[in-house]
Amino acid sequence: MSDDPRVPQALRVLVEHGVGGAEVSVEGHEQEIAAVRVPGEGWERLLGDEGARIAAAVKQVGFRYVALDLEIDANPDAIG
Repeated sequence: MSDDPRVPQALRVLVEHGVGGAEVSVEGHEQEIAAVRVPGEGWERLLGDEGARIAAAVKQVGFRYVALDLEIDANPDAIG
């Protein structure tokens, strides 16, 4: 677990938008990327316009980019 204060803020944003069980890690040379991993049931919320709004909200906590990890089994508890 990262001790970056943006991680719990990003997780809170995801939960507020109905995406529970997600994981967020800080990536990139300048620590500017929120890498988001979601369980299988969270994928639908992150697609299309709703996903764009969620990404914008995650950026507001201090990230320049939001990346969705496409590996479904990144979370061992994910449904896939």
